[in-house]
Amino acid sequence: MRGSHGSPTVAFALLGIVGCVLFAHGFVLWRRKRAIEDTPTSKIRSVALGAAELEGIARPKDPLVAPVSGLSCAWYHYRIERETHSGNEREWTTVASGDSADWPFYLEDETGRVRVDPKGATAEIPNQIHETNPEITGPLAQLLTDHGIDCTSGWFGNRSRLRVSEARIDLGARVFVYGVAQARHGMLEERRFQIAARLAEIKQDPAAMKAADLDGDGEVSLEEWDAIRERVSADVDRAPVADRVVIARDPLGASLFVLSTRPRAALAHSLSWRALGSVFGGAALALVSLALLLERFGMLGRM
Repeated sequence: MRGSHGSPTVAFALLGIVGCVLFAHGFVLWRRKRAIEDTPTSKIRSVALGAAELEGIARPKDPLVAPVSGLSCAWYHYRIERETHSGNEREWTTVASGDSADWPFYLEDETGRVRVDPKGATAEIPNQIHETNPEITGPLAQLLTDHGIDCTSGWFGNRSRLRVSEARIDLGARVFVYGVAQARHGMLEERRFQIAARLAEIKQDPAAMKAADLDGDGEVSLEEWDAIRERVSADVDRAPVADRVVIARDPLGASLFVLSTRPRAALAHSLSWRALGSVFGGAALALVSLALLLERFGMLGRM
């Protein structure tokens, strides 16, 4: 067994690092599974601010098209890989990837709908497309062109091997979301702008200013203007505001944010098995690596 630098010691050490990473990742998956199981699923109408668990139908906020398949969707992620050669070794290198993290979508149930801002979410969503050497036509051809990816290499223009994957939340798909319900970012700024705009209109309206002069002295005092400001603020607050609450990543990073097209129970079951596999598999790799390193340095027989 030899590493890329011709040293078995390096290869054994890398094996141990992989094992430790897998072991730690298992506990991350277990924490995710416990958080999902310990949080009750809420109806959208009654969701409270804070950690929230919701299930519903995905609806796009704005028209969105997945770039590989060309299908309308509520969310997507894609990756394009190219096969590279180094001596006798072959590996896949990512040459382009992207997602729709900056495009929010709506989650609907029988009680209402709420906006989901998917940026920073962990997507537990399987690939609908995973192809090696796909046909370079239609949306995929345009995507490769947009990324400046040349599909030909070598003698006589032979096509290099590509691997393409795409995960989507299709229109009308049932989605499970675990995130943080919070006031939409920018809502306070919108409120201030609306209040300032209405106060500016009043200042430009002689009739409105005359009505504000309650004592009839020909001037609007500070107290009278404060009363106008309070009335305008109350009117703005009573007006309906789109997307007052959104489900998004915890601003402090203290809570999970997960999107999944699997039902809650199926997702928790999958996370449980993956967590156990990572913990025990990682521990086994780390122990094997340690034993190989001890044997290489002649220390195993002395123990």
